[in-house]
Amino acid sequence: MNVSASVDIVGSTPEEVFQYVTEVYNEPKWRLKSTESKLLTEGPMRVDSEGYSEADNNGKLIKAGWKVTEYEENEYAKWELTSGPLVGTGGYRVEGVDGGVRFTLEADVRMPGLGVLLGPVVKIIGCRMNKADVSNLKNILESD
Repeated sequence: MNVSASVDIVGSTPEEVFQYVTEVYNEPKWRLKSTESKLLTEGPMRVDSEGYSEADNNGKLIKAGWKVTEYEENEYAKWELTSGPLVGTGGYRVEGVDGGVRFTLEADVRMPGLGVLLGPVVKIIGCRMNKADVSNLKNILESD
């Protein structure tokens, strides 16, 4: 299920937005449920970089591992989930628009096993969370 969300950020460049979102330690600053995010490989993010993100799901910490599968500096980073409760892919895409940047948080995920039954509910929640996250990112970057 696709739970992607986009937002236009005024007064920023693609380079600034891309730099901010690919510094994984920034994730808890703009993703509202995120408690920790770490890059486990040496150096900056790139293809084959691995890391994990941890989120608070109503008092329960959920950890998801990921591996970067595609990366183009200042344009996009895409990854595959390697562990955790969801299966799927995600990514960040930035593109210049009049007066700023369009940022898209891409997510195409599913719950394996019996979680398939919860798919419609998970989609609604995921869409709301991702819209709130990109809105929070917009507020942070436009106030700097």
